[in-house]
Amino acid sequence: MNGEFSTFRDEVSATYTVEATDDLLADLKRAEAVWLTPPTEAFSGEELARLQQFVRDGAAVFVHASAGDPITHLNDVLDRLRTGLQVNDDQVTDTESNAGQATSPVTGAFPTFPAGDTTRYPYFIRRLSEDGTYQNECEKPDYTFLQDWASKAERYLRAKVGDGQVKLQLDPNESVYDGLGRVLGYIYYDSDGDDVYDSNVNRELVANGYARVYDSGHSKHESFLEAEIDAQEDGQGIWLTMDAEDAPEVRNRPVEEVFVPQAASVRTDRGRLPGGRAPVFAERTASQRGEPGVGYQRVPLVGVDDTAGVALISGPICEEAYEMQEDP
Repeated sequence: MNGEFSTFRDEVSATYTVEATDDLLADLKRAEAVWLTPPTEAFSGEELARLQQFVRDGAAVFVHASAGDPITHLNDVLDRLRTGLQVNDDQVTDTESNAGQATSPVTGAFPTFPAGDTTRYPYFIRRLSEDGTYQNECEKPDYTFLQDWASKAERYLRAKVGDGQVKLQLDPNESVYDGLGRVLGYIYYDSDGDDVYDSNVNRELVANGYARVYDSGHSKHESFLEAEIDAQEDGQGIWLTMDAEDAPEVRNRPVEEVFVPQAASVRTDRGRLPGGRAPVFAERTASQRGEPGVGYQRVPLVGVDDTAGVALISGPICEEAYEMQEDP
């Protein structure tokens, strides 16, 4: 998975296990959602049929595409899912509202509703209060439960390591510090008194349900993820009383603006996408280049089909924070 999609992956991984697959037919059996990027080869008839049944059974499909991608096979998938959504063969540019270059448009053009109105797309919606200012209607999450388990994790760590010596090992695939200036590394301790520091306390915390795995490129990721899955299935630690499927929404708050690099526009198989199915538009200063087939005055960057359970995002990511390394 390349850097363009890592932000989306990391956000989803806070709740779900994200895995790549080269066998769609086998892995659909245990999946709750599918995340598709433009395929370079056509899906087989059996794969399309199984994916269609997957959606009919109530699962969700997220589709990402960007300008310049081969869209024929992707549009074939969207057609089979009966979404009516298609990727337009164009590139959306904005010389005024962008993240450093015209091909990375920045937008805050989300549908706006009066206070009290409900919406199908709360994450991309700005609500107006009675005085005309934007408001955040989401309640602050209660972290008491997690704080209690953080204290239990600390007690577990002190019981294992105490004031004894440990060995700190850095990961060859990761930086030394994270974004908050904390050292990233593995802690090994002597668990049986033989002066060999070979017990990885990081993995023990995960295996006993005191910590979870951040989805990143660290070298021990697969081993740690296996330990977390086992802990979830066995009801270890925090997983004894926590079910990710029943977890309340967190940070599902209104967004001021997002950037969508290398964006194309979204259309239907019959023409223009109705505004009610587009939770995100480009700014009015944006334009379409190439031969889009369908032109817009207000260009949709995201299309949603609630009935089919499919969302189509016309860029590799849709993110609030701009990071230079993600710019193609």
